[in-house]
Amino acid sequence: MRAPEYPVFFVALFFVDQPKKMLQMMEKTIKEVIGNMSYQEKARRISAMLRKKPHTPEELVVKHVEFAAEFGEATALRPQSHEMTWIEYNNVDIVLIGILLCLFILVDAWLHSRLSSTLLSVDEHMEKTAIHLAFGDVHSFILKDVSDVYVESTKH
Repeated sequence: MRAPEYPVFFVALFFVDQPKKMLQMMEKTIKEVIGNMSYQEKARRISAMLRKKPHTPEELVVKHVEFAAEFGEATALRPQSHEMTWIEYNNVDIVLIGILLCLFILVDAWLHSRLSSTLLSVDEHMEKTAIHLAFGDVHSFILKDVSDVYVESTKH
């Protein structure tokens, strides 16, 4: 198939409701492209270059097939992802670290909220001079919240 010897260009007509100024600018540009000989000269030059390409697409396909048949698989050109494990390829290790980090943040936030409620309870008991109840709240916080939940969750 031969390239055309004359310059070809396409203009999309999406200017149905555009202002008159836009249409005038478009008309001026089209007249410049048609009237300016440098555009024609460049188009002819590109057309000649396309016609005199060193290899046709058919020749390139044949050369590539012959190359592949002679030398086989080019391992140097294979992407590194072909050598990765499923875990590496899908970044499972990074995703798991992110999930664990989010889990630890949630546990920390929960522990902080429990500490805040324990401190409020201790303040109330101290105002009433019920020190034994305040110590009971602190003891409960340390045994139930910190030891049972926080330490156990960080073990795994």
